[in-house]
Amino acid sequence: MHENLVRQLVDIDIGVAVQSDAWANPSLNGAEFGFSLASVIMLFSFEVLLHLEFFLSNFYMPWWGWLLIIVPVEGMSITTCLFGFSVYCKMISGALGLHLIEGTMGLIYYRR
Repeated sequence: MHENLVRQLVDIDIGVAVQSDAWANPSLNGAEFGFSLASVIMLFSFEVLLHLEFFLSNFYMPWWGWLLIIVPVEGMSITTCLFGFSVYCKMISGALGLHLIEGTMGLIYYRR
């Protein structure tokens, strides 16, 4: 009677092959690798410029200069994560999380 109450896990063949090269564990080819690497380098250059803007009072960059940096960085970041959740996409996600934390801290500091 006790065996009837315990569920048994049974392998069921549904006819679908498990993909080893999936989005969560991608295998990047040469073009994807190069594009992802360039994306991360551009993201870190944007990070440097953004923090220079925050910490140096005499640093000024016109809005069109910011657009020349931000637009390619965002487009390349999205494309990098479309290739798969590689180490480069993880770095981009980490930078996004850092921006959320910095933005929250900035709003708290601004409200005081």
